[in-house]
Amino acid sequence: MDGIARNINPFTDFGFKKLFGEQVSKEGIQEKIFAKVMDIAELVNLDKKVRKAYEESLKHYRDLKNALDSSEAKGEAQGREMEKRNSFINFYKAGVSVETISQATQLDIKAVKAILTDSGILE
Repeated sequence: MDGIARNINPFTDFGFKKLFGEQVSKEGIQEKIFAKVMDIAELVNLDKKVRKAYEESLKHYRDLKNALDSSEAKGEAQGREMEKRNSFINFYKAGVSVETISQATQLDIKAVKAILTDSGILE
């Protein structure tokens, strides 16, 4: 029985006990809350100069993370656009008409022709 108790996820255990009406163990939850409170207390007790340096470092980290996330989203959008263009080119090379490509992709015929022209496939 002791081996089983060690392998129970406290969050799953909490959920099952809530669902089935058993008493919920608060020890695991209290430990996590206490750890978070201790982290906050350590930050508050820092010297003002050290605390300011920490906050600046944290701000710099968050700025870099936001820039990275934004760049990833932009890169993914560009990748999807390139994939779409390559699909148009491949369909056209396989003999599919511009009208059929336009109808299948729900894109204006002029836009499909522009993509194929920009790619050097259509003149």
